Amino acid sequence: MKKKFDKEDLFHLYHCSDLGKGELTTILKEDVYSNKKDWTTFMEILFLILGSGLLVIGVLFFFAYNWTALHTFLKFGIIGAILTIAVCCSVYNKIPILYRRIALLCASLLIGILYAVFGQEYQTGANAYDFFLAWLMSITIWTLTSKFPFQWLMYGLLGNATLMLCFGQVFDSESVFTYLLGLLITNIMLFIVPNSISYFRKNTIVPQWYNKIYITVVTLISTQDIIVTIFSTDFLRYNESRANLVITLCISLGWIGGLLWRAIVTKTFYYYSTAIVSCFFILLGLLVKIFDFTIFSTLLYAIYFIGGTFGVVNYLMKTFKKWQDE
Repeated sequence: MKKKFDKEDLFHLYHCSDLGKGELTTILKEDVYSNKKDWTTFMEILFLILGSGLLVIGVLFFFAYNWTALHTFLKFGIIGAILTIAVCCSVYNKIPILYRRIALLCASLLIGILYAVFGQEYQTGANAYDFFLAWLMSITIWTLTSKFPFQWLMYGLLGNATLMLCFGQVFDSESVFTYLLGLLITNIMLFIVPNSISYFRKNTIVPQWYNKIYITVVTLISTQDIIVTIFSTDFLRYNESRANLVITLCISLGWIGGLLWRAIVTKTFYYYSTAIVSCFFILLGLLVKIFDFTIFSTLLYAIYFIGGTFGVVNYLMKTFKKWQDE
């Protein structure tokens, strides 16, 4: 797969050389922006993954429907055989790399079914988060070596589910900032680690859609954390909550500020609009905290939301046109 140019490097080249505007536009269209071929490849991978996921779900429903009729050995034998076939396909060099990666993704899903069958058969009594944590740890090495963004996406969903279940079953309500901090750091790492691997390892490219998904997710979590912090002065009496609150607030503000700076430097409109919308809702939360809920404040919020939405959209459209013309 041909590696695309970095947009930031192209803009630096444009400002520091005699590269013309028309040449820059051509390079951006051919080597930066997604074209019809890229979308076709994406849809092909997506439908292959959906088909593989439906196959795994079919296996799950097979066990659910025939649970009482199957012997214990047969239950583990079937899932073990399918898992072995998937793992063998993922390491067989004569199979195209795309199919091998999808086979590894299927194997990762089958690991979860194996743990579910084990827990249901022997009634271990473990918490739900124990099951997800074991599943997560079992596929960590596969994910780090897979070079497959959909594998990372599934790993991220599993990691977030594990964290949510752990907070719901282990921690109490006073540890809410521990949970928010853990959720924030987890998703930041799910963004940083694949890009770091891509930077140090050849022939590994993290697609833009993956980065956009996690930038959006982390920005949403950061916005939520800042707004929760604004309304959570009662938690300051707990030392643990106070420390986690400050750390969470600093990381959240740093993320949104860094995203805004990066967007301006690289002129990446999606990142810029995401940061601006985040600031819009943070300011709304701050207004609610200051004025509380009265007749006057409700009118103020309505004016802010309606007028602010129009203003933000108008400003972003002007910024988009300005960056397009530069």
